[in-house]
Amino acid sequence: MDTLKKHQIVLIFALFAAAFFTYFPAMTAGFASLDDATLLAGANKAYNLSASNIFAVFKTDYIGLYHPLVTLSFAVERYFFGMVPAFFHFDNMLLHILNTILVFLIFARLTKSFAATYIISFLFAVHPVHVEVVAWISARKDTLYSAFYLLSFLFYIKAYDGKNKKLLTAVSVLFFLFACLSKAMAVTLPFVLILTDYFTGNFSKKNFKKYTAYFLITAIFIAVGIWSHYRHEPDSPFAFFTLMQNILNAHFHVLFYIYKFLLPVKLYCMYPLFYNPATTPPWYIFVSPLIVYSMILLAFLSLKKTKKIFFGFLFFIIVLMPSSGILPMGIAPVADRYAYLAYIGLFYIFAEAVVLLYGYSNAVLKKVLMFLAIVAAGFLIYLSFNRSLDWQKETFAPPGGQPQYLKKSSAAVSQSGQSTKFDEINKQAQSTQQ
Repeated sequence: MDTLKKHQIVLIFALFAAAFFTYFPAMTAGFASLDDATLLAGANKAYNLSASNIFAVFKTDYIGLYHPLVTLSFAVERYFFGMVPAFFHFDNMLLHILNTILVFLIFARLTKSFAATYIISFLFAVHPVHVEVVAWISARKDTLYSAFYLLSFLFYIKAYDGKNKKLLTAVSVLFFLFACLSKAMAVTLPFVLILTDYFTGNFSKKNFKKYTAYFLITAIFIAVGIWSHYRHEPDSPFAFFTLMQNILNAHFHVLFYIYKFLLPVKLYCMYPLFYNPATTPPWYIFVSPLIVYSMILLAFLSLKKTKKIFFGFLFFIIVLMPSSGILPMGIAPVADRYAYLAYIGLFYIFAEAVVLLYGYSNAVLKKVLMFLAIVAAGFLIYLSFNRSLDWQKETFAPPGGQPQYLKKSSAAVSQSGQSTKFDEINKQAQSTQQ
């Protein structure tokens, strides 16, 4: 797939046009009352972008999160454009489009198939679950870390060509560091690289030392992430029972994301708890490990025929792991944004299955499949467009109000003195400048 044909170029332009149309309603939304003000207030540390202020951003965490590059991105936007929500939304969309391009470039190399690459990129661009990441300004953590994560991934596999291998690997490590400085969830990349090496036939135990820099950065940011989060929650129990319950819940969370991948309806920014954690878990929680491990076993068994299913499913599991809930690092048990990169693995399996089915079809069935593909694409765009409208309406929680954990979080933020009014944030920044 070295050169693109004219119809392929047209399809790529159509993809980005569809993405722009899908997220346009979010561009006209304001700041979300959920926590945009709280997160953006952290940018006050770098109100004038001086070296000392930028250093202050890097040396401390903020509300239990260490993501200095995210804070700096907000500070730069506010410095040049003020507190105009459209600029923040637009930058999120630009990052999402950049990520879509990177996904295309990565899988163009891995699959050598335009059809499979295009399907993966299209699903990544317009899948309804991804609307939250693009439409929610506070989800800048996910769009930004994903951009650096995918850049690191791309430069790593470019080194397969054997040209400037050391330089490309060094650039990959640097982008990985930037990804971790944007969100600690990026620590999964070394495991994805090993999986990719196995998938492409480039894995060798003798060359395991090439992962050293990646794993060193991973170890540092796992420690930083846990310390930043749990030092603000000294009463958070690490009891054996709690950990076992979290591990049990994590299996069900995996199934929840697979369900939303297949049927992306009734999406909310804040989902309610699946059950009262003080009570015995319901039967479907206990059954979930059996289902998940059966899926993993099937992925291993598929290696007798192909590596594709194994690669896609393990990619999904590995990237999702930090947000599975084993060590809760946020207030929400599950969230659409947690699956932003992880879904790439499921998109890949789906794309390869469609390409295989199309290849074995006769002329009539191929026309039927093309028709179904157009209908499905239109339906996804429709769902995502309506989901984007939710951000204008600020429809964040299911009918019946906010989940209890969100109410408690909001109360905690209020008691801690964090501002929820943007005029107060601006006044604070202006007084600091004076």
